[in-house]
Amino acid sequence: AGKGSKPKDQMYQPGLKELGLDDASSTTTDSEAQGNLVMKLSNSTTPAARVLLRKDKANSSSGEDPALIDGEEGQVLEIQPTALSLAQDLGRRVTSNPSSLALVIDYGSNGSADTTRGYRGHSQVGVLDRPGETDVTLDVDFNAMKREAEREGAKCFVEEQGKWLMSLGMGQRVQSVISDDRTTDEQAEKIVGAMEMVCGEMGKMFKVMCVRG
Repeated sequence: AGKGSKPKDQMYQPGLKELGLDDASSTTTDSEAQGNLVMKLSNSTTPAARVLLRKDKANSSSGEDPALIDGEEGQVLEIQPTALSLAQDLGRRVTSNPSSLALVIDYGSNGSADTTRGYRGHSQVGVLDRPGETDVTLDVDFNAMKREAEREGAKCFVEEQGKWLMSLGMGQRVQSVISDDRTTDEQAEKIVGAMEMVCGEMGKMFKVMCVRG
């Protein structure tokens, strides 16, 4: 999903719709819009949405239409197929080898929301602004990844990066290093600053998911 024009007649029709890319020339007569891209909602629930938004893995091959994830009117659900596939693969690998585990660390949230955004030159810009020159990113949906890994039989937990690092003893380690007589005041200041960065706002934004058998 992303930000773009959403025709009102499509926005308020019931059902799950997929937001995709379209050529602006197909939706406008403005000659200056030729070649530009716009976001456009599908007219109905797409086959891809029926697969990616299913509630249960089991009923996807039953021959019946699978039950889909419920959403409120106007709610945006970001689906990340590559991340879901990765979570499924990790789940299968750790369950087949119970002594193994996987750690996934990235910025993200515990739930789906409209987080797609574009960056260029260290500034946030429109997702469709100057295609090919803009980095497009979004938050990882860790709840969805956890759900897919658990469907494969894995055990998972998700924690904020800052809390996870502190639980591993980062605070004590930093205190030990800066208390050492060989550590200069300048070095101590940098070490404390680095800890505050990875455990502060960044520590809340980044999440850690552990996947084990």
